[in-house]
Amino acid sequence: MDVTAPIRPNDLFSAKGLVVVITGGGSGLGLAIASTFYQNGAAKIYILGRRHDVLLNAVEKLQSSVPSDAQNPTSVKEIVCDVTSLSSIQAAASFIEKETGYIDVLINNAGVLGPKNSKEIYAATNIHELSASMLLGWDTWSAALAINTQSVIGVSATFLPLLEAANTRRGWAPGKVPATTGTPRARDTSQLSAHDITPDDDRMAHIITIASVASFNRWISAGLAYSATKCAAMHLGKMMSTFLAEWGVRSNI
Repeated sequence: MDVTAPIRPNDLFSAKGLVVVITGGGSGLGLAIASTFYQNGAAKIYILGRRHDVLLNAVEKLQSSVPSDAQNPTSVKEIVCDVTSLSSIQAAASFIEKETGYIDVLINNAGVLGPKNSKEIYAATNIHELSASMLLGWDTWSAALAINTQSVIGVSATFLPLLEAANTRRGWAPGKVPATTGTPRARDTSQLSAHDITPDDDRMAHIITIASVASFNRWISAGLAYSATKCAAMHLGKMMSTFLAEWGVRSNI
């Protein structure tokens, strides 16, 4: 280890040149994540969401109010996408594939609270009130599950080819490298300069799934559905971190 090598926080956490996709990127935490990448040198940011007007406002806000590198401006584009619809996800991925050809980072951020019943559960004074409060919003659980949990797999699976394309662009050999072989993934650095990538930039494609402290709490924060579906999303991220490792794609929560 070279302890004399300069350590610069701006370099350690730089997003220079990255192409990023953020679901639920038009507001809240998703917009904050987009702002972070925007301020730290990402090449392109695609924000996905259901409401076109919200996405347009987010793009305008980033471009007009958030500081960025004037010499290397970040492109921000909105894509209307329903993460509960596989065809809608595929359309978004197809658009990005035609325009850019790859993505470096995928942020699974889209989420909803679902039915709120924590107050009613804790305020129940008899067993019948408790039973009724637990069933509040029963018919809307499926929507929370589809957005908070199922979409993690739908979006991640659909964008996998573009994530692998990012690895190939960085010189990494594509395909599966079984962990049992003990052989590291091969890398050809001879063509990196054509993409303005240095050999020491050995980053690989990355999926980040946004979970919640509600995933861990026994105390109900918003509602049973939210806690359960975010806990499930967290576990999907953990499982992906294991089986995607052999394919050169990182997964974190």
